[in-house]
Amino acid sequence: MIKNVLPFFLNGGIQVLTDNTATESWNGKASFVHAKASGAKSFTLGLSDENGFPVKPGTIVVVMKVDADANAITVNPTPDMSSEAASVELNGENQTCMFMLKAPHGSNTKGEWVLLAKDADTTFSGGTVSANTVFSGDVEIEGKVGFYDTAPIAKQSLAVDGTDAATTQALANDIKAKLIALGLCS
Repeated sequence: MIKNVLPFFLNGGIQVLTDNTATESWNGKASFVHAKASGAKSFTLGLSDENGFPVKPGTIVVVMKVDADANAITVNPTPDMSSEAASVELNGENQTCMFMLKAPHGSNTKGEWVLLAKDADTTFSGGTVSANTVFSGDVEIEGKVGFYDTAPIAKQSLAVDGTDAATTQALANDIKAKLIALGLCS
């Protein structure tokens, strides 16, 4: 026998997580959760509604990180779930994930949360960008910079302004040396 599950949102408003707690749980009545984190935070989805009854299959919960703080929100399906639904980490402001409870199957008698969607992580904390990349908007670089396999160097200062032939030649040579150091010319 095939059971169909229709997705639905609960009419429980928005659950706003407390900013200063490390761990919180779903209240069982809101399909929308807003989370802030002044420190690392873990949020657990449960299998019971606000009255302690089992959550109905098809229930959708959307969790949104609503602050720009660098601390991550980790959304965990209930610990007694199978390994199908891994934890989701929200790092960027307004980043969201959406889970739906699917019907029980096999030895699982309660159902389980399934990740339906997650925003792409908008943060980059090191590594290599190996594909063509287009930056649209302002780009600010802090720290050292190097191009074409040169060692990164700190921001450079130029020699004095060129006011005559000799100082202009010195300035041109200084600019050339710094462009070579950055790896932009040879």
